[in-house]
Amino acid sequence: MPSDERILPLFPLNSVLFPGESIPLQIFEDRYKQMLKDCLDADSRFGIVLIKSGREVGSPAEPHNTGTVAQIVQSTEIDGGRFLVSATGVQRFEISEVLQRRPYISARVELLAEDQDPWLPNTEMEGIRQAFPK
Repeated sequence: MPSDERILPLFPLNSVLFPGESIPLQIFEDRYKQMLKDCLDADSRFGIVLIKSGREVGSPAEPHNTGTVAQIVQSTEIDGGRFLVSATGVQRFEISEVLQRRPYISARVELLAEDQDPWLPNTEMEGIRQAFPK
């Protein structure tokens, strides 16, 4: 497997996670509690993907092809066997191949290089201001 490919469990949601952002999750379905346990046991990450079709709860949803690798920051078990999880987006990925759908979706993904910041650093902007005064 090339160095920019990984196998990740996927957590389809009706929201998007971007690199550098945090997201609170409440995990209550057995399949995602299993995914969380597997990630915590292996000290590994998972992928968050926007749902293309289907729903967050119930049968496996069809994910969009692009998602974000999520790092678990904190996990707390609360009443009823539910978990409160805080995760942070690390890096974007594209799904190459869905490997399994049960008990949770797992896929081979290709990590994507981050785009350059579209905003010029302040020092470059100041140089432009000086070169083109009002």
